[in-house]
Amino acid sequence: MAAAVCLLILTLLPAGAFAESVTFDYGMDKSYNNGRLLWDGDKLLLDVYPSEMPDEIIFDLTGHAAVTVTIRLMGDVAFSEMKVQNQSSSYYNYSADLRFASGDGQPHQVQVRKLFGTGADDDHLIVDSGIDMTVNYASLGGSAGVNSYLDLAEDAKLTFEPMQGTSFNFDYVQIGENALLVNHSVLYNDGLPTSITFASASPSAAGRFVIEVNGAAVISNKDSSADLPQWLQDLIKQNGWQFGPHESLQSNAKTILDQNGNIVTSFILYNHAHVAGSTPTGVKEPTCTENGYTGDLVCAECGSVIQAGSTIPKLNHNYQNGVCVNCGAPDPDAPVPVSPPSMGDTTPLALWLSLLALTGACLVFAGIRAKRSPR
Repeated sequence: MAAAVCLLILTLLPAGAFAESVTFDYGMDKSYNNGRLLWDGDKLLLDVYPSEMPDEIIFDLTGHAAVTVTIRLMGDVAFSEMKVQNQSSSYYNYSADLRFASGDGQPHQVQVRKLFGTGADDDHLIVDSGIDMTVNYASLGGSAGVNSYLDLAEDAKLTFEPMQGTSFNFDYVQIGENALLVNHSVLYNDGLPTSITFASASPSAAGRFVIEVNGAAVISNKDSSADLPQWLQDLIKQNGWQFGPHESLQSNAKTILDQNGNIVTSFILYNHAHVAGSTPTGVKEPTCTENGYTGDLVCAECGSVIQAGSTIPKLNHNYQNGVCVNCGAPDPDAPVPVSPPSMGDTTPLALWLSLLALTGACLVFAGIRAKRSPR
C-alpha cells in the first residue's frame, strides 16, 4: 500500500552509512554486524545500532506465511530503504508483520525514507512502545493499501512526512493508549482509513490521530458524507462541519468545510465524542491593569479544549474625586491642592513677639543714653 510522506534529506542518515544492499533470507542466519541477526522459528530478530546501516535492507521470506520481522533498535537510527518480500513464485503470496521495537528497553527514534511491505493483503506495520518513528513513503498491503494495518502500541508515535506526490494510505489503524499518529499529507479517497480504533475504551485525550496539512485535510470524489468512513462521518457531525465542493478544488472533488465555509486543514481525532462542560475554565475578569479572559470550553469527559476563549481588553480607569473607583489608583491629571497656613502653629508669632520686644528694648536704651549725654 502506498502511504504518504516527504523526502528525508539523506544527511539524516547516520554517519558511517554506506551505499549497499543487504538481504536476509528466511531461516538463514547471516553474519552481519557481529552476528546480530537471529531466526527464532518464524520470527526474525535483527538488532540494529547507530552508524551501521546500509542504504537498503531486504528481508526475503520466500513464500512463508505468518512471519514477523522485528527490528530491535539499539539507538537512534535512519534507513534509506527497507523491503519485506515474500514470494514463492512470480506473484505475491503471503503477508508479513514488520515490527519496530526497542532492543535495550530505552526509547528510540527511527527514520525510514521508503518502506515496502510484501504487497499482499494483511501486511502489518507495528510500532512498539517507546518508539518514535518517521516515514516518508510507505507501501504495505494490497493495491492502494487495501487490507493494510498500522498498529501503534502504548506510548508509540508515528509521523508521516510525505514525499512529493504521495499520501497516507493505511486501511486499518489501531492507536494504543497515549500513542500519537501524526499525518502531514492530504487524505485522498484511497488514503482514508476504513477504520480507526483506540485501545482505550474510556474517554481519553492521550491516544489521538492528528492531521495537519498545508491545504485541505481531506479531498474525496464521494457523492456525500454518507459514503465516507464512519469515523470521518462522526467527526464532521461532532464539529458541525459540512462535506461539499469548494472553489479551489476540481469540479468533482469535495472536502470538509467549517461553519464559515472555509476548508478544514487540520483536526484531531480522539477515542470519543467531546461533551462540552457547562462552565468555561480559566475565566478571568479584566481590571484596569490586566486583560481578562472569557475562558476555554473543555470536554467534560477528557478535559481537552474544545474551543479556546478570547482576551477581554482591560478596563478604563474611572476617576472620581481624584481616585479610580475600580482599582484605587490616583488620577494623574487631578489638580494638586494648596494647603493654607495652619492656625495652630505659633512659632512665627512667637518669633515676631521676640523681635518686637528686642526692638523696643533697643529704643528705650537709646533714649536713656541720649538724655545722659552732656550738651
